[in-house]
Amino acid sequence: MAEGRIFDRMGTAQSATVAVLDVGKTNVKLNAVTASGAIAETLSVPNPVLTAGLWKHHDLITLSDWVFDNLAGLAKRHPLETFVSSGHGSGGVLVGSDPDDGDGTALPMIDYEQPLPDHIRDRYTSLSGTFFDRGSAMMHAATHQARQMFWMQQAEPEAFAKARWFLGVPQYWAWRLSGVAVSETTVLGAQSHLWNVAEGRWSPIVASQGWAHLLPPFAKAWQAIGTVRPALVERYGLPGGMTVLAGIHDSSANFYRYQAAGFDEATVVSTGTWIVALSGRTPLGHLDEHRGMTCNSDVEGRPVGGVLTMGGREFTHIVGKDDGHLNADPAIISRMIEQGTMALPSFGDDDGLFPGSAGRGRFAGPPPKDAAERKAVAVLYTALLTVECLDALDSSGRVILDGSFLRDPYYAALVAALRPRGDTVANLDTYGVASGTALLAHHGARPARAAISLQKPPVFNHPPAELAAYLHRWQSLARQSGRTPISVPSRKVQLMSDTHTDTTALRREMVDICRRMNSSGINQGTAGNLSVRTESGFLITPSSLPYDTMTPDDLVEMDFDGTYVGRRPSSEWRFHRDILKNRTDINVVLHCHSIYATTLACHHKTIPSFHYMTGIAGGTTIRCAEYATFGTQALSDHALVALKDRLACLLGQHGQISLGKTLESALWLAIEIETLSRMYVQALTLGEPPVLPDDEMARVIEQMRKMSYGHAPDAEGTNDVARARASVR
Repeated sequence: MAEGRIFDRMGTAQSATVAVLDVGKTNVKLNAVTASGAIAETLSVPNPVLTAGLWKHHDLITLSDWVFDNLAGLAKRHPLETFVSSGHGSGGVLVGSDPDDGDGTALPMIDYEQPLPDHIRDRYTSLSGTFFDRGSAMMHAATHQARQMFWMQQAEPEAFAKARWFLGVPQYWAWRLSGVAVSETTVLGAQSHLWNVAEGRWSPIVASQGWAHLLPPFAKAWQAIGTVRPALVERYGLPGGMTVLAGIHDSSANFYRYQAAGFDEATVVSTGTWIVALSGRTPLGHLDEHRGMTCNSDVEGRPVGGVLTMGGREFTHIVGKDDGHLNADPAIISRMIEQGTMALPSFGDDDGLFPGSAGRGRFAGPPPKDAAERKAVAVLYTALLTVECLDALDSSGRVILDGSFLRDPYYAALVAALRPRGDTVANLDTYGVASGTALLAHHGARPARAAISLQKPPVFNHPPAELAAYLHRWQSLARQSGRTPISVPSRKVQLMSDTHTDTTALRREMVDICRRMNSSGINQGTAGNLSVRTESGFLITPSSLPYDTMTPDDLVEMDFDGTYVGRRPSSEWRFHRDILKNRTDINVVLHCHSIYATTLACHHKTIPSFHYMTGIAGGTTIRCAEYATFGTQALSDHALVALKDRLACLLGQHGQISLGKTLESALWLAIEIETLSRMYVQALTLGEPPVLPDDEMARVIEQMRKMSYGHAPDAEGTNDVARARASVR
């Protein structure tokens, strides 16, 4: 292995007390960092990969010697008290019981960028669970810790059976140093497919494959799990009293640095091999796995909306080998914009934000002619990708840019210019991961917020209207290049009121009903959702897709086991599934956030029989279900209780659900529920209205059952009945 490069940064008067090991896919860095997060010294070495055996795998034996030797040297130059590691989340390490048995592994650590065998990929897909079980879409090559475990289990069952622990990268190094094995939420929440961050539980694949015994107890990222083992003290001369912390995912460490500085509401964009944008303010229902979006975890275990794309690799594909490490020329960038030259996704083997775009990267407009033009287009392209990430997260407020892309000042300038209404700032310190990781050593004990220096990017002088038009054209072309039709098998769909030879007409009707939900005023934006029973399952609206742009092909085909075809289904798919499964008398579930019904739901008010039309829901009241977080099983359970013997209910502090045999009947009922809600809210301004007695409501409900509402009620025992007039000739 090549000797590590040393970067001396001893300009600070503070002593470096924290050793931070930052394990990236390409390079590994060992840092001496002060308690305030300032870098005192950094050593760097390539992360070695071997090709022998079944897998390309990381050379952990060689890397271990480098880490321990240099940690001992670093400790001689700095009063190090604490060791903590950060690392990427795309891989993990299956280990035995003895951290001194070679590199401690039971099987090699798989290089996640190697191709996955078809039979492993196909078998794994059916086991991987829902979006929140995975935390992301299925990503390229051998990415995802659970998928690597499955591959190892299938390829080497005997060795796999002898393993003791499966550890994330930071926790592997903590185990090597302390001998204590732990799990940690930011690492498992980085698309490991092992941990459901949104619901705080193991993903189903852990139980189905019998892996629970391989996953150690949880520790917080900042938790001290032990001290350096005596064997390492004796062999390498490491300081024996050095405390070892559990460790953290690298992007989460960078995000934590800004949390520690008080920027909880900002969206943080880390740049390097990946562009990783994280926001704690993005609603989980807005996450779309088909656009590179993720559900990550912060250090407290709370869900964090994310989006990631391999921007660094895309950049390299465009600039080629003759980059020259020169900054992009703003005049050339302007010329590229004026002539319409743009790079379109995706040049690498990852779809990123544009499903189906992998390997389809190309140039639109006159192609760049030389290295300087390629550099200009590459910087412009990464800025466009960043803006697309921010749009996906609905990030309209402060955005903090950091990482290696900021080495070119016009990257940040372009991001700021492309989002003129947002507040874009940059942190030129490129050691954010190491700084954030070091801050864990004093988590909960800092007397004040962590210090951080943010700067406004330089101004990119270009006509705003022309820049906006360029952005709009790029977004249009980029989304077309990534568009792949969703193929849904043609199936016979049986509704109680109708029979469809295929789903085409049904899908069109569903889109029409969705748009009428909004045009009728009972729903707004992308809120609400709709499902219809089919012969083998149900069709449901996708997550976070505006109804005015929705097409019939966008609707998602689901089975009652939770598997689906196409886009990610609505976050409320659980109560749609459970209602359709338990209520064979209906075929359609419609959910919306109508204003007056939601107003009552915010007060947890059940609608009483203040008006006889309350009976349209099938009972004397329209109940309000208990509150539960959207998208959860608890919400579904509460809805089923409220819907017992009813066709509609309110959802506490949420909205309403209406059921029907047909799409039209469900929409009609939802509108009627909103009308009743409005009348009840207005009646309450005069005081609680009187209610009709149960025996009268029973008569009303029976009349509604016998007839289509709108005809005159024919009471028994009277001669005055409505009847058809004899035809007149």
